[in-house]
Amino acid sequence: MTKAFCLAYGNGTSPAADAATAAQFPLIITAQSAGQEYMAWRDQVKAISPTALILAYHQTAFQQAGDGPGYVTMAVQAAAAQLAQTMVPPDTGHMYNYLDASYKAAYLEAIAAVMASWPYDGVFLDNFTVWLGSTVGQIGTHTCDPVIRSQMFTALQDIILTLRRWYPNKIIITNNAGARYFGSNGGMTENDVTRMAELAPFNGQAYPNMNLFYLNPVPNDDMPAISIVAAQALSFGAYFGYGNAAALQTQSLLVT
Repeated sequence: MTKAFCLAYGNGTSPAADAATAAQFPLIITAQSAGQEYMAWRDQVKAISPTALILAYHQTAFQQAGDGPGYVTMAVQAAAAQLAQTMVPPDTGHMYNYLDASYKAAYLEAIAAVMASWPYDGVFLDNFTVWLGSTVGQIGTHTCDPVIRSQMFTALQDIILTLRRWYPNKIIITNNAGARYFGSNGGMTENDVTRMAELAPFNGQAYPNMNLFYLNPVPNDDMPAISIVAAQALSFGAYFGYGNAAALQTQSLLVT
């Protein structure tokens, strides 16, 4: 089967793709919801395809609403680490301060809660990065102090190493804007075909190497154009994902 993955987040109540469609993919990223529909859906996917890898989505940079056990934990345990305004205008958002003493403990507790809630094959850690516009260590109008920014990346790296010690056989993938974390199985690059080199395996990457390239839907689902991008990603040994599970299936990008 081609290295393909699908995003099946759904709407918080039910998954976006039916279990049979999702089960065609070797790698599936889904919401961490502990709701009955999600629990049953994941069980169904595994029953159809026991070898499919199902990863739980977890938001790293911002507080996320929802019933996911990780988000419930973060809302309580990491409240002190969330600043009222943590991105320099014109950027928007409320990023956690990874250097706050409460953040690491809360994050690790959140991931432990997720992993205990269902037998996931691993986690997908979204926004696992530090933006240049972060107001943590702000200097000037639109710049994060490079020393502080480096310290924040170090804090994220330490989280990965701790998770790897806790879960030596689980898949850990980050969405990281090009940052490479020792001990992770890889990272996701989105849309920018000029950054394909990021998909190559790197020193310190855990096995199996599982870098991802995700492409947002393109006008009219231009199959030839999508196939070119998919082939580029696959040439680096990466997994390719497009749109949602149904879109990828109907465009026959899965092959046996």
